[in-house]
Amino acid sequence: LKLLVPVRFTVSIRPVNMIRLIAVFFASAFTGTDGTGTNPVQKVITLLSGLEAKIKRDGAAEEKAHASYMAWCKDGGKEKEFEIRTAKSEIEDLTATITKAESDTLALNSKIDDLAQDISTSEADLKGA
Repeated sequence: LKLLVPVRFTVSIRPVNMIRLIAVFFASAFTGTDGTGTNPVQKVITLLSGLEAKIKRDGAAEEKAHASYMAWCKDGGKEKEFEIRTAKSEIEDLTATITKAESDTLALNSKIDDLAQDISTSEADLKGA
């Protein structure tokens, strides 16, 4: 026989009964053993203590790794700042060098034109002489 509608049970437990239930649970847990001389609560406590120690070790390792990463970031940031300042200085120096070279090129081209003009004049004077 199948039920088409799920059946729901509601149980109301008064606080006094809840306390009794918890007391019975712990009493039975502390008196029961599994043949090794330890009871289930002791096993749970042992497992939780082991887990706590593992979490603390993992946390310490993660904290050390995080500190190392933060130091790497800080050092890397300082290095990048220095590289940026150096590159900006080099850009300014190279820009000044390029500007001077352009100015020198214009002056030398003008001088070349003047000398070419002098050569033309001298050749014309030489032919005329």
